[in-house]
Amino acid sequence: MKYNLTKLKNKAAKLRQETFNAFIRKGEAHLGGSFSMIEILITLYEIILRRNDKFILSKAHASFPLSLMLKKKGFNPKLTTHLEIDPKNGIHCTTGSLGHGLPIATGMAIAIKKKKKKRKIFVMISDGECQEGTTWESFLIASKHKLDNLVIIIDYNKIQALSKINDVLPLSSLKKKNRVI
Repeated sequence: MKYNLTKLKNKAAKLRQETFNAFIRKGEAHLGGSFSMIEILITLYEIILRRNDKFILSKAHASFPLSLMLKKKGFNPKLTTHLEIDPKNGIHCTTGSLGHGLPIATGMAIAIKKKKKKRKIFVMISDGECQEGTTWESFLIASKHKLDNLVIIIDYNKIQALSKINDVLPLSSLKKKNRVI
């Protein structure tokens, strides 16, 4: 399948601008985490996701671009920092606390696999979430159950809250760790 890269880049630039404007209107912003995932969202929603697939944004503090993307796709989610579950508007999981999206996505993937349904669960986690115990437990559970219907995307932007990942808890071997799992 062939895609127009220029068109996708333009969509990303437009979503970035709309996200920035929404931050100004709302008077709040999680700029870094929101901006670092925009190309991923464009790729997911324009190319990868299929009708019955589900996407979970575990790094919920960066929900503005997701809400704006869903609006472009005909949904009507609230524009807020931490989204509430609203399946009819594309929000399949409430993820206010860091580290909970992946365990929920893992549970969904297990249920789908047991029901032998042909769909995937995509979950985007932050690199900061890779410092959470539930994240590693979920990696282990996904590996044990061979969850080939679970796609984990790590937004490895190396920034968390008010610091850099390396200043808090370095993840320099993240790629190597995930190869094993």
